[in-house]
This record gives sequence, structure tokens and C-alpha cells, in this order.
Amino acid sequence: MVPVFRQQLLVAGVDALPMIAIVALLLGSVMIISLHVVGADDFLGTVMVLVIIRELGPLVTTFVVVGRSGTALSSEIGEMQVGMQMRILQAMGIRVLGFVVLPRMLAMVVATVCLTVYFDVVAVMGGIVIAKFTLGIPLAVFLDTLDRSLALTDVAITVMKGALFGLAVAAISCHHGLSVQQNTAEVSQATIRTIVGAGTVCILLDLLFILSFGISI
Repeated sequence: MVPVFRQQLLVAGVDALPMIAIVALLLGSVMIISLHVVGADDFLGTVMVLVIIRELGPLVTTFVVVGRSGTALSSEIGEMQVGMQMRILQAMGIRVLGFVVLPRMLAMVVATVCLTVYFDVVAVMGGIVIAKFTLGIPLAVFLDTLDRSLALTDVAITVMKGALFGLAVAAISCHHGLSVQQNTAEVSQATIRTIVGAGTVCILLDLLFILSFGISI
């Protein structure tokens, strides 16, 4: 179980760091430049917290995880189904849920949370670099608004969303992978259903999260 968890964490988390960094840098830069163009320099930190850390950070990270790891997980389990590996494990008395599914789901949740926090940090740092060295915005202005806007609650929100979205992606990926029978054509169909289903569910969860906690928080 531990080797499976470690391998899945490597694939879903560590291998995704370069892509997450690129997307976060681009998104943070675009956000800062757009705010500067409309003359909203005094609200840079506030918008970064509300838009990047609370909303886009968890969502964009999840979409990357779905595209990379969710589809790979669904395809891997689907191929195990087609190759009769699941039945062999059951014949050996090994529980598929505990040996195959749970370690991968746990690794996906941990990876998504870590990648979400990493995304937020890189996006904010990228915004700082663009603001200071490209647009000439005083660093004190950016850091002051960021310090006044960022609270422990914002960090808790992004971590909770990362965990929730990661769990949803992992569950949907495993479900569609296990739904494959003995036809290899079903593997690609399961992958497509994983992308559509996980993306839709995560957006709905984000909406429910906002409606439930957005105002009070």
C-alpha cells in the first residue's frame, strides 16, 4: 500500500510541479497587468487574495490535476480491469479497494492540496516580480494591500478546497476506471468521462462552497 501511495504521489504531485509553476506565473502576471491597466494598483493584494488564492488557485490546479493525473489514474485502473488484474488480486484474497483504490485516492488528495498551495505561492510571487520590475509598482504598495487582505481564513479556504476537489477527482477517476469491463475501447471513454465529470463536479462544489461559506467567511 505504501509503495502505491508513494508512486501515485510522485506522479500526481512532484511531476506536476513544472506545469503548475508555469500556469501560476502566467495567471499571476496577467492578473497584475490587468489591474494595473485599469488603475487598480491600490487593490492588487486584495484581488490576488480573493481571485487567485480563494478561487482560481484551487480550481486551476484541479483542472491541471484532472488533465494529468485524473485521466492517467482512470486509464491505469481501466487497463487493470481489461487485463484481468483486478480479478487476479481478488482471487489471491487481496481487497481491490484497500490495495488499489484507497492509496491512489489518498495520494491524489495530498498532491492536490500541496499543488494548490504551491500554485498560490508561485502566482503571488510572480505577481510581485511583474509589479516591481516590469510595471514599476512600488513593492510596498503591493505588500501592504496583500498583508491587509490575506488572513489565515484564506489559507484555510484554499487548503479545504484543494482537499475537497482532490477527493472528488480521485473518486470520479477511480469510479470510471473500475467501470471498464473487458473492452479496451472503454478505457478511452472512461478517460473522457473522467475529464468531463471531474471538471463539472469541482465547479459545482466550488459554487456550493461559495454559497455556503463565502458570505460568512
